[in-house]
Amino acid sequence: MYIARLIRPDTPLYHRLREKVKQLDSFFQIKPVIFFPVWIMSVAGVSAAEGVKTPNLIWLSNIDGTGVLFFLGLTLLIIASLMTKNNSGEEIPVSLLKFDRTMITAIGFLLVFVISGVVSFQNTSIYPVLSLIWALGIYFLFKGGFHLGESDEKVSLSKSALLYAVLGICLFMFGWNYAGGSLFTGLLHSIPYGLGYSAIGLIASLRTSTVTNETTPDQKIPYSHIGAHGIVGTAFIIIAVFLGYRFGDPVISTSAIISLPFFLVLLIKPRMDHLDRTNYYPILILAIFVVVRYPWFLLPLLMLFHFCRFYYYFRYQVVYPTFSTHR
Repeated sequence: MYIARLIRPDTPLYHRLREKVKQLDSFFQIKPVIFFPVWIMSVAGVSAAEGVKTPNLIWLSNIDGTGVLFFLGLTLLIIASLMTKNNSGEEIPVSLLKFDRTMITAIGFLLVFVISGVVSFQNTSIYPVLSLIWALGIYFLFKGGFHLGESDEKVSLSKSALLYAVLGICLFMFGWNYAGGSLFTGLLHSIPYGLGYSAIGLIASLRTSTVTNETTPDQKIPYSHIGAHGIVGTAFIIIAVFLGYRFGDPVISTSAIISLPFFLVLLIKPRMDHLDRTNYYPILILAIFVVVRYPWFLLPLLMLFHFCRFYYYFRYQVVYPTFSTHR
């Protein structure tokens, strides 16, 4: 990390900046890195819808201002759904916004409702308004804790896989309907994306239950622990490859087939570094293919990536998020 080379932890500047970033502690309790899969899946829905409307679509470089507000509404809903409570039962305020959960939720739904309504009116289509339904599903699934790696360990594998898949489909359809894609065609095209999201969710849950402070990259994981999570996740990725190819969607079919070796290696040789790669790299790969179609999407991804890195470095001297498997 370049900032770590410029500002060392033993310098006065580092300590001054550390005091500043402490003001972000309450905001980072919602773990904003979760915005990565949320944004990527939703923009993938927009990309897929545009690909159906425009065969052989390579890329779209125009920036949609209303789309930025639309996805800002979704982001606010995610923030509201993840706001936790302290020991007194009071909501922990998000320091960047100074609003409570009710206000943030209202603003998020209002943005989604107004923008989808405007787009529906402009395009004389009912489909963009349906994004509001998917936003409701996303909000309540996140509020229930079913986002990547955070599902209750007591929940069965089949229920976790289903809920992750439903959440992935909701995220995909949120973008698909905004782009004017038809409902039933979108539900069909969302299946491989939902399966891919579910596969990553199962691996993330497995990682959450495996990692400890003493975990090392070369530490072996018992096959019994990888178990059904790894097998089901691998099967979902394989199905996503074939369905993506069948639907003529190069984004999901190519990203899934590139991600497949990580799942296979984890099954053959279960170790912590392989588990980490299987958890992180498929998200990166899908992001790369979505960015190829929407180059402007790289900007918010980089901004969030470095924003999180700056916070974790100056707050805890940790380089995170990272794609490195070394601890």
